[in-house]
Amino acid sequence: MNQSFLLTPGVLGNVIGLNASMGEILGWSIIAFAVAAGLLFPLRKWGRPVLRRIVGKTKAAKAYRNSQKIHIPFGILAVVAAVSHGTIMYIIEGELTGREWVGLTGVIAILLAIVLGAKISQKRDKTKKQVHMAIFTTAAVLIVTHIGMTP
Repeated sequence: MNQSFLLTPGVLGNVIGLNASMGEILGWSIIAFAVAAGLLFPLRKWGRPVLRRIVGKTKAAKAYRNSQKIHIPFGILAVVAAVSHGTIMYIIEGELTGREWVGLTGVIAILLAIVLGAKISQKRDKTKKQVHMAIFTTAAVLIVTHIGMTP
């Protein structure tokens, strides 16, 4: 069998047993991981005062600390799932259409926000934090658009 034929995207997916449902499961796992990582923002912004009234100051502080602990690991899982999803879907479909470019742009935006997030963690900077959130919001819009473009 011709080696270059096997390495052609689309054909390779069939040969190694990948299918679209694997890519779709990874795609939805990205959303779950990103939401878990993103819980830090609403909890910090609105949750602390509400939690204090409902469960008391000590439990509210513990919930907030726990949300900080999951922010980075779930963010990393979301990025790994996104890269895996894109790779698998490209191998299966064998081409990049407008929908894939929108998704890829969203992942690139997330990577930029991660770099900025690492800088924020080194030095507390309100402006960088706002830019970090704006980039993630842009990435979220791109990813929702990517999902909406799915046939």
